[in-house]
Formats: sequence, C-alpha cells, structure tokens
Amino acid sequence: MRLAHYVTMGSECTASLAKYLDNMDRSEIGWDVRIALSAYGSFSSRDYLNSQRLRCRQMHFHQKIFETADAIVTPMTGVTAYALQDDALSTGELDYINGAALVRYWIAGNFLGLPAITVPVG
Repeated sequence: MRLAHYVTMGSECTASLAKYLDNMDRSEIGWDVRIALSAYGSFSSRDYLNSQRLRCRQMHFHQKIFETADAIVTPMTGVTAYALQDDALSTGELDYINGAALVRYWIAGNFLGLPAITVPVG
C-alpha cells in the first residue's frame, strides 16, 4: 500500500501543480522538490491505475474491518522526530528514510481518505 500511496499522491500532486510548474523557472524550486517532481514524473498511467486498483481493494478490506470495529487505534509515528540538518533551510529537507518512518502508521488513513485524529500522549 505504501508504494501505491506514493504513486497516487505524487501523480495527483504533479497533475494539480502542472500549470504552475510549467511557468516556473526550475532554479526557483529547491533541489528536494525537484528530485520529488522528477520521481513523480516517472510514474506511468498504468502505475496510477494499478495504484487505484490497490486503493479500491484496500478500501474493501477496511470496510470489512469496520463491520466489527469502530476505530483503528495506532501510533501516529514510528519514531521520535529527528533533528533537521543544519542546511535544511537553505537546501530543503529531503530525507525519505526518516520520512518513511515518520509516516509509517498514517499511510492507510491518508491513502483511503479515512477520518483520523492525532492525540499527544506520553
């Protein structure tokens, strides 16, 4: 589901921003965003359609879960927040390894459009 989420969100982000990106000088965009947009642009229509098939299948599984459960309770993040790099403000912040750990538990909610709430504890 993680890869399907990445393909879906990346494709939809690129499509919704296309009219702005086409008129923008790429040097105005941070390198982290340029790398992300390059990755998103490599997805094919087949990739997107397969992601939507997986989304539909996962929604079916989650509907079955909600026939017997009212909520899914899980941690919001898989790790504590990591320190920002010293040059993050000037160069951008692109850290897919730590970023993946931070979003590990909210992929399903975001991908499937499920309502969610975050409650600080501890």
